[in-house]
Order: sequence, then structure tokens, then C-alpha cells
Amino acid sequence: DEEFASPLPAPTIASEAKLTSSKCKGSLSTIQDQLVPKKSSSKEYGAIHWWPNFGTKEWVNMEFAKAERVEQMKIFWFDDKDLNAGCRIPKSYKVLYKSGNRWVPVKPTNGYPNTRDQYNQISIEPITTTALRLEMQLEKEFSTGIQEWVIN
Repeated sequence: DEEFASPLPAPTIASEAKLTSSKCKGSLSTIQDQLVPKKSSSKEYGAIHWWPNFGTKEWVNMEFAKAERVEQMKIFWFDDKDLNAGCRIPKSYKVLYKSGNRWVPVKPTNGYPNTRDQYNQISIEPITTTALRLEMQLEKEFSTGIQEWVIN
């Protein structure tokens, strides 16, 4: 029935990007599908995670078809603390961009917010790049995961 249908979101830089990552579980496409749950522990729209890796450094690359200007991004973590399971927001994370053949850290203007159950918006000094890398340092006794990664 048409009145109950939801329109598909318009394509974005992130939804059209090619994704690769360190070995994770779940479908990478879930972090670019523009579907965001209300809680970090929700499995409603899918997520990726690195369980049972603890204390490791993990990554996700987002490669664009052409050079894109990026000024902001936001990340919604997968964290199942409320279910007493093994994923938490990462101990720390950073974003790098491709410059030639090198990965260079972006320069955040508001730091790296790191909260569960909401988007963590990162504003950066504007860059133009063909790829971004999200690197996460996992907690010593927990893994981590991602619900959604949006690029603006």
C-alpha cells in the first residue's frame, strides 16, 4: 500500500562509495545505507563489527569514484553494552584521507566525539580526496562496530 511505503534516500558520497575493511563481520553496505537506528545496540538495519577482536586497531576505507570535497562526517557506533555483550564504542579513532599514495590525518576542528546512541559529528578543515580511512583502536577487553558512516 502506497501510504505505508518509505521513499528511498537520495544517493550520497558515502552511499555510492566502495568500501573495504580489516576483517569484520556483517555486510559493509549496512554502514552506507542511510538507515540509522535509535540505539547503538539495535540490529534493525544491520551493522559491522570486529567481534571477537579486543584491543586491536581496525579500519574501514571509503573510496570515491572521483575526488570529492569533504568538510564533515558523522559516525553512529554499534555498541551493545545495554545487552551485556562484547562491543563498545572504540577507545579512540581517527580519520585519514588519501593524498597521492599516502594516508594523511584530517584536521578535526571539534575533536573526535565518541558517544553511543547518537551520531558523532566530526567537522574538519576542508579536504579534496578520492578516499577516506576510519581507524579505530579497540578497548582492551571489548570489540567495536559501526552502524553508519555519513560524509558531508
